[in-house]
Amino acid sequence: MGPVREESAKPADPAPASAPRRRRRWPKILFGSLAGLALLLALAPTILSMGFLRARVAAGLSDSLRRKVEVASVSFGWTTGARLEGLVIYEKDGTTPFARLESAEAKVSLLPLLSGTIALEHARASGLEARVTRRADGTLSTDDLGKKPGEPAPEKPAAPRASGGRGRFRMGEVALRGGAFRYTDERTGDSIEATDLDLCAAPGPGPDDVTGSLSLRLNGGDVRAKATLGLGGEDPAYDLSCTGTGVRYHVLLARLVALVNPALYADREGQVKASMGWELSAKGRGFGIEKAKATLAGRGKLSLERGSLVGNALVRELFSVLRLPGKTRYEFEGVTMSFRIEGGRVVNEWSDFGGRDGVADLSIAGWTDLDGNLKQTLTVKGDPRARWGKTTGAALEILNKAGGIPLGGTVSSPKLDVDYEKALLGAARGLLESPEVREAAKDLAGEAADALGGLLGKKKKR
Repeated sequence: MGPVREESAKPADPAPASAPRRRRRWPKILFGSLAGLALLLALAPTILSMGFLRARVAAGLSDSLRRKVEVASVSFGWTTGARLEGLVIYEKDGTTPFARLESAEAKVSLLPLLSGTIALEHARASGLEARVTRRADGTLSTDDLGKKPGEPAPEKPAAPRASGGRGRFRMGEVALRGGAFRYTDERTGDSIEATDLDLCAAPGPGPDDVTGSLSLRLNGGDVRAKATLGLGGEDPAYDLSCTGTGVRYHVLLARLVALVNPALYADREGQVKASMGWELSAKGRGFGIEKAKATLAGRGKLSLERGSLVGNALVRELFSVLRLPGKTRYEFEGVTMSFRIEGGRVVNEWSDFGGRDGVADLSIAGWTDLDGNLKQTLTVKGDPRARWGKTTGAALEILNKAGGIPLGGTVSSPKLDVDYEKALLGAARGLLESPEVREAAKDLAGEAADALGGLLGKKKKR
C-alpha cells in the first residue's frame, strides 16, 4: 500500500479579495465625476461661445420675428454674463436693414438661482438704430413683424408685477446708450428723427418701484424726462416730468399739442412752422385712453417761437368767418401756453399768440377732452384794424365785446360758433362806450333839453 496523501489536511487557497478593492474604487469614480463636471462647467462658456450658439440665437430670433437676422458673435462667462454683438434685423425683403444693435450684455447673480430667484445685476445695450416707414398704402413696415401670414394680432401681455425681490425676479440696472430712431412717411415725405437716445431704469425707492430717465435729441431739439413707475397694484402707477427745448414742430406732435391749443393742429407737414418747447409734470395709473380719462392729472407750459399757421383747420375757419378768403397764413413771433390736466380734460388756461407785426394778438382759452372734443373761446388783443383792415377789425372788436368767438367741434375740425345775438349786444355796448357816440349823445340830450325847456316856457306865458 502506498503512502496516504493528506490533501484534505492542506489549507485551501484564499479567495481573491475582490470586494474590498471594489469599495475603494467609489471615491475615485466620485472624484472623477466631480472633476469632469467641474471641467465641463469651466469649459461651458467656451463651448457656448462657439459658432453653434451664435447660429442658434440667430435662428431663434429669426423664427420669432419672421425676419432675416444676423448675429456677429455671442459669448458667455460665469462672472461676466452673456454678451451679443453685431445684431442686424432686416426688412421683409431680406436686404434692407430694419434695426441694428452694436452690443448687448446681461448678467445675473448666481447664488439667488439656488432659491429660484433670477436676480438681474444689469442689462445694457448700445448702438441701437431702427427705422420705421409708413408706406404709400398706409401700412407700416413693422406691421408684419413677428406674425405669420393670416395670424391674428397677439393679445396684449399683462402688466409686470412686483420686482422688489418677493417674487422670482429681482431687477437691476437696465440701460440703452447711443440709440437712434427715424420715422418716415412715404405718402407725404414727412420724417421725425431721434438721436443720442440714452435710457436708464433701476429699482426705485419702494420694493415695487422702478425709476427711469431719458434723454435724446428730437427733431433738432433736446428732450429730458424722469419717471417713477409703481408696479404694486393691478394698474401700474406713474409719476413723470418732461422738458423739451428747440424741437422742430411736427405733425406727429400735432394731436397732443392741439389738445391744449386747437390752432396748432396740423394734418400735414408745413401747416405749423415753429420751434417748440415745453414743461410737463403728470401722474396717473394704468395705460390707455380710458385709464387716462379717469386718473391722469398734471400741469404744463408750452411755447412756440418764430412761426406761422398756414392753411390749417382753424385758420381756414377763422378767415372764412371774417370774410377774408384770400388769407391763408397767420404769422407770429411766439406763443405761450399754460394748461392743466384734470377730469379727462386738458384745460387751456391761456394761449397767447404774439403777432409778428405787433399790432394784434390772438388769445385762446377753454378746454378739450381727451377724445378731442373742445369748447374754447378765441379773442383778439391789440389793434385788429391795423392787422386786417378797418371793417374786419371793427367786426373783431364787436365780437370781443360779446365775449369772444366760441370754438366748438374737434381738434381736427374746429368750428367757430358765433352767437350773433350776443354780438349785437356787444355792438350796442361798444356804441355806448364809444367817445364819439357819447359826445353825440350829450349834444343830442342838450338839444332835446333846450327844446323841451323852450316848449315849457311857451306854455307858462300862455
